[in-house]
Amino acid sequence: MIPKDPIARLRALGVAVGAGFAMVAGVAVSVVRAGEPLKNEALDASGPSCPAPVSGGNELQHRLFEAIRGGLAYPAAACAEGREGTVVAWFRAVDGAPFQVEIRKSSGDARLDHAVLLAVSRATMLPRTGEVTVIFKSR
Repeated sequence: MIPKDPIARLRALGVAVGAGFAMVAGVAVSVVRAGEPLKNEALDASGPSCPAPVSGGNELQHRLFEAIRGGLAYPAAACAEGREGTVVAWFRAVDGAPFQVEIRKSSGDARLDHAVLLAVSRATMLPRTGEVTVIFKSR
């Protein structure tokens, strides 16, 4: 019997799941239960003033970036350490709401990747599929 809970379903398939992430075929995938609040340390933390992440890519990616911008912030601890990088996230949405989000290119820092996963997971009015590039620069 297949479990109804998506996290239990992933565990039943032998997928490592924890802290909002699952590793599927070497790709970090966001995992959130329906109705469960998303936590973003970057939005909840106080610390050094960091520049806002910026968009990379073409015009379509800039428009997608605008859709996630409200839920996106530089993770305070990563900024304090001077961590920088570019994250490329891919998503699939139904009725404008994302149901699958994957990191296609990692920044090399899990905190930056996670901030983008959360921002895309919170977005609304998204097209059926898309890819967004986010650049984090500490200065």
